[in-house]
Amino acid sequence: MRLRPARKQRPALSLLEVLVAVAVLLFALIAIGRLISFGADRALDVQDRARATELCRTELDKVVAGVVPLSSQSNVPCDEDPDWNWSLTADQGSVSGLWTVTVTVSRQRRDGSRVEVVLNRMLVDPSLRGNLYTVPQSSTSSSSGSGASGNSSSSGQTTGSSGSGSGGSTPTAAAAAPATAARGTTTGTAGAARGSATPAASGGR
Repeated sequence: MRLRPARKQRPALSLLEVLVAVAVLLFALIAIGRLISFGADRALDVQDRARATELCRTELDKVVAGVVPLSSQSNVPCDEDPDWNWSLTADQGSVSGLWTVTVTVSRQRRDGSRVEVVLNRMLVDPSLRGNLYTVPQSSTSSSSGSGASGNSSSSGQTTGSSGSGSGGSTPTAAAAAPATAARGTTTGTAGAARGSATPAASGGR
């Protein structure tokens, strides 16, 4: 009868190995948490910058349209979102009427960080080319003058047409008078001939 050799028992994990495994797991969790927090911060930063860019373009369009004057302003709350402030810097270039406009939109976060977007643009002074609140008076006067001239011309043409119609009836009446006189002459001639023929006939009888 053969005896089987006894199997060697596997030794249990020591306390040191357990602590090392727990430490590796904690470091991994910390790294994953930092990555998640970093990704959330980047997403929030992109969202804030997109909003700031939109507000910055809005304020720049107001300057181009002439709604906002070309004068330096700072830390003015935005009408669309009061949590954001905008600033304007306008510098006149070497060419007369050409300005370099810088619009800055910023916001202070709760954690103390600051989001800021800056847009630059060269534009012509809106006062030289008009703006949304400027109505040219000359065009209004021209329109009124054109309307009055058109009414006067129409009245003159109507009066002339009426005069032409009245004048046209006079030559017709004048032409009818000689025709009447000619008819009377013909009638008188016929009567005279008839009278001459009647005595001649009586003498013959």
